[in-house]
Amino acid sequence: MEKRESKRKKTQAWEELQARAKIGENSFRFPVVDISIGGIGVLVTDGFSLLHKGTQLEIETLEKKGKVIATSIPGRIAYLGSGVPSRMGIDFSPADTPIEAFAQLNEGVPDTGRIITDKEQIQRMFENVKNLSRGFGDMLMMYRQKAIPAEFFYLRPEQDNMVLRIVRISDLRLPFQPQIDMVYPFYLFKGADVMLFTARINDIIKNIMETTWPDAVRYISRRSVLRYLMTGDEPLTATLVHPINSEKVKVFIWDISIEGMGVEVLGDKAPLIEGMNLATIWINLPQGPLKTMGVVRSVRSENVLDKTQLGIEFTGGMEHYQDTILNFILESDLPSEIILRRANQTR
Repeated sequence: MEKRESKRKKTQAWEELQARAKIGENSFRFPVVDISIGGIGVLVTDGFSLLHKGTQLEIETLEKKGKVIATSIPGRIAYLGSGVPSRMGIDFSPADTPIEAFAQLNEGVPDTGRIITDKEQIQRMFENVKNLSRGFGDMLMMYRQKAIPAEFFYLRPEQDNMVLRIVRISDLRLPFQPQIDMVYPFYLFKGADVMLFTARINDIIKNIMETTWPDAVRYISRRSVLRYLMTGDEPLTATLVHPINSEKVKVFIWDISIEGMGVEVLGDKAPLIEGMNLATIWINLPQGPLKTMGVVRSVRSENVLDKTQLGIEFTGGMEHYQDTILNFILESDLPSEIILRRANQTR
């Protein structure tokens, strides 16, 4: 039996799974008869003149008893049986998504964000971040694979400098000691945006730093920032509740960020597909379980090792869940290949 066939699950026991698909301007609603990570089988009773092998389509929604569990899944018709009704096989076609596959650990995406050099515009941006600060840290000061959270204290563009406050997340010593006259990259977080600038340290008194005013601030892709690789010495797991059959799916986390995580599915479970909404995700952090929600943004199957890897984008969770994840990342001192590479490029 082919690997794909062995992973296909019949949907009768999952009750009333429907796919709403669109081909051009035409919409269809199909009962789903089987599903796998690579595609679905649906039951077709009409519209055969528009249904041909190779035809591109979009599964606008995948629904269970009227509840949407996945959206916007691109695909193509791979098979159409004879007779009426007929089974039609649809292969999923991976598409570029807002958050790149977290499972693709070493793939970097060049940034194409705009660069701001106007001093007044930079000042307004910094002041806005300062006014909305929650005291946890609005930026990360980077050195090699280490990160220190900091926030704006005084802004003095007329003197070409600013004062930052180092935010201690624990009583432990800082991951590194900032050095006077050294230039560091800073990643600044403002809503959905991430910005990068560099500044030279002028002076340090305890947890207060005076730095130069940045000449430029560059918007960068949020998907390229803050993805930290889990090490074998510190395994981290999570439990996903499958939206179709409410089955608890245990996964091993191999990279994590405030935006999402890359995981490997443990065991032979009901398939998870790209675009599927995950209403319940429990991340088993050392300090206790953290509840989040997310969307499956990528699925990759390794047939030789019989592994399934997922890229999951977080869409919400418990109050301050992103702060909790960031706290865990910084306290765990996890390595970050992408940030290190960009920091070296900046210097």
